[in-house]
Amino acid sequence: MLKSIKTYFQKIIKLGVNPNSLALSISLCLLFTTLPIYGLNTLILNILAVNLKLNLPLTLVISYSMEPLRFLLFIPFIQISENILGLEQSTITLEEISYIFDHNILMKLRLLGVLFLKSIIGWTLVIIPSSLLIYYASSYLFEKIYGNKRIFIGF
Repeated sequence: MLKSIKTYFQKIIKLGVNPNSLALSISLCLLFTTLPIYGLNTLILNILAVNLKLNLPLTLVISYSMEPLRFLLFIPFIQISENILGLEQSTITLEEISYIFDHNILMKLRLLGVLFLKSIIGWTLVIIPSSLLIYYASSYLFEKIYGNKRIFIGF
């Protein structure tokens, strides 16, 4: 059964994609995979891929390969939003986090909520313009390389 599923996805991926849809898949994956709200990116990408008629397996492969970016960019997004908006700097030590988790659950939830909000603000300020730039640059690049031909991607 696992082999038949693998064969099915290989057939879907080998159907080919045009340069514009590949560029759109990459930029949408960058946009939603780095979203600091956990658990939404796969749902959003599935809905968008079906509605925009993108190659769904390819979109999910790109998304899962970009998943480490979410963790790597979480703190920089917080710092960007603090610097741009002039918010109070978050300098939390491991001891403070340990104390909060051990003693005050409401303080923990408030702190995590503030950090996620700052991260979402930083994400909005950085990733939305970046994904638009990556879409136009990669679309231009793929059209220069491949023309209007379909790109066949195989594993």
